[in-house]
Amino acid sequence: MKRTHYCGSVDVSQVGQTVTLMGWAATRRDLGGVVFIDLRDREGICQVVARPEVSKTAHDVADRVRGEYVLAVTGRVDARSTDNVNPKIRTGDLEITATEIVILSEAKTPPSPLRTTSIPPRRSGSSTGISTCGGRPSRKR
Repeated sequence: MKRTHYCGSVDVSQVGQTVTLMGWAATRRDLGGVVFIDLRDREGICQVVARPEVSKTAHDVADRVRGEYVLAVTGRVDARSTDNVNPKIRTGDLEITATEIVILSEAKTPPSPLRTTSIPPRRSGSSTGISTCGGRPSRKR
């Protein structure tokens, strides 16, 4: 299985096409037998939907997925209904209806949620008086 798109690069021009995405399972929700997975990679997040009537095999695999599992997902790009659009993410008007899901790597669930936003770089010269450049700590006078 080879990636065709990054999660954040899927857009409305691909509706109806089959894509293969790879990334980490950021979240997983089971709502009445339909499993939703937010798949994350370096470009963004895309929602994957596993329905048993579309692919029983993909649904069974999605049922086993936990946070931070590494997945390869093949499926059809579908437009979300207007009441299900998520304006907070770039791909919020789309979802991938899974036809195949492969667990590439399992992971232990982290003790706390991982940040999905960028963290500003640490500034040097902190007020602690401890040098981060090596050598002996400096003393405040």
